[in-house]
Amino acid sequence: MTKYISLFSVAILFLALVFSSCQNQVDGCTDPAALNYDPNATNDDGTCQYAAPVNNTAGIIFWMTQSSANSYLGDGVTALKFIIDGTLVGTHSMGNFDASAPVCDAPNRITTRRTVTNGQIQLVPYVITNQGTDTLITGSFQFLGGSCYAVEINY
Repeated sequence: MTKYISLFSVAILFLALVFSSCQNQVDGCTDPAALNYDPNATNDDGTCQYAAPVNNTAGIIFWMTQSSANSYLGDGVTALKFIIDGTLVGTHSMGNFDASAPVCDAPNRITTRRTVTNGQIQLVPYVITNQGTDTLITGSFQFLGGSCYAVEINY
């Protein structure tokens, strides 16, 4: 009988602890990165709210020097086709060359833009072919939200 009373006492004590811990639970947002973070919350109730991501345009402009353009012309390449993420975005004539990197959206140059969450990176594949369909260069570029890069095509 004493064994049953001891077991019953332990069970009552356990239930008391369980119910008392539930009563001390505070529902709310427990993520410090959230707008409505509650430092007193002990139970995340799914109500956390976050600022909308800021989307910025990221861009890339391809360019080449006169020396590279002349080398391509010497091999019979009169134009380069730029295929970004599987889509033809433009053709660059060997007559369009620069002494230094142009700014994005420069006239007669190919600038590709993407919307990327600010501070995030988006990896985008590209292929550059000659005026036909012969692949000359393949690679990928990391678009960083809020940035624009000039990439030199060397030959």
